[in-house]
Amino acid sequence: MKIGRVIRWEFLQNVRSKQFLIITILIPAIVGIGIFAVTRAMGEEIGRSAEPPPPLIIGMFIAFILFLGAFMSGVMTLYGVMKEKQSRVVEMMM
Repeated sequence: MKIGRVIRWEFLQNVRSKQFLIITILIPAIVGIGIFAVTRAMGEEIGRSAEPPPPLIIGMFIAFILFLGAFMSGVMTLYGVMKEKQSRVVEMMM
């Protein structure tokens, strides 16, 4: 029961932090907009009769954005847990 409360507290602390929002939402959105702008510019250079990208490429792009967000949120959670463990080790030593 106590472990569940600790896990819930850690999760809520990470979700409420500004770093979590920046890494999981803002960075993937910026990357997505950048890739979209580059592909659009390349399409305009080729010509007006360029075909839209195939659905497989669109799906892979969306999957990459989701993976990036999940990976970064995992990194933030791991960082929070490591930080908490370090502070507890210091408490024990004192």
